[in-house]
Amino acid sequence: MGVSDTDQVSIAHYLNCQIGSFPLTYLGIPLKFGKLCRADWQPLLDRIEKRLDGRKDRSLSCGARLVLINVVLSALPSYYMSFFNFPPWLVHRIWIKLEGFFLVSF
Repeated sequence: MGVSDTDQVSIAHYLNCQIGSFPLTYLGIPLKFGKLCRADWQPLLDRIEKRLDGRKDRSLSCGARLVLINVVLSALPSYYMSFFNFPPWLVHRIWIKLEGFFLVSF
């Protein structure tokens, strides 16, 4: 970004890092120029789904499911929301997943 290739190489060597290009993921957050598309949000939905899959057994009480959703499963979307405004379709999809996990025992 406005730096010659030789300068990029020397800066990367000095900082002990790699030279990359956009789009990329940094600390789990997708970075790219412009607005994020649906495919960019899919890793977030996959991570939520992955956390829910192992806990779908009926052994958790209603209160335990609620605590799990409020504390553990809401942390990941909250982390993303500190960087981005969620599109309405994404909020709806996350809500459906969490609601489905909560209502599995009923």
